[in-house]
Amino acid sequence: MPLALPSSSEAPIAARLPSPLRAIRDPNQSLGLVFDALLAVAGVLIFAGLSAYDMHQLRRCYDEGGDDDRAAILGALTLYLDLLNLLLSLLRLTSRRR
Repeated sequence: MPLALPSSSEAPIAARLPSPLRAIRDPNQSLGLVFDALLAVAGVLIFAGLSAYDMHQLRRCYDEGGDDDRAAILGALTLYLDLLNLLLSLLRLTSRRR
């Protein structure tokens, strides 16, 4: 079966995309940029709060003299993931769109 080539009268691919996908491909849409900035700010606030809470939990566990290695490892991993997500949110907030 031969491969059918699109005719010149067909709409370009970007025009045939559903509207949410078209919004992603068009960086000049201000609503998308504002929404991205709001998500980035929310991520920074959420992960800053989670980092402070997890640090408080680790400190409290240390002050109580807990010798549970598993709890220490899980606490350190949780704090690491919080800080990683915080960094990603900050990068998303400060990035420039082309």
